[in-house]
Amino acid sequence: MKSISIFSLFVVLLSYFSKAEVVKFNDLNFDNQIAEGHYADWCGHCNRFAPVFEDVEAEAREKNLNVNFGKVNIDGN
Repeated sequence: MKSISIFSLFVVLLSYFSKAEVVKFNDLNFDNQIAEGHYADWCGHCNRFAPVFEDVEAEAREKNLNVNFGKVNIDGN
């Protein structure tokens, strides 16, 4: 639980930076990814959180943190 809280804090602190493309998980790249977001196209909360997730990914990449981000469509998988 503590690691989830730390990750959430990380996400919040880095949420104000430039946008970037987040990798979508599939069977070919799932094992190589570290941080994932779950979403559904119809979900309002998911749609509001998506830009924050992309901002955090961009900041991590910009700082060379070696953290890969991805997202999973819960309706399609």
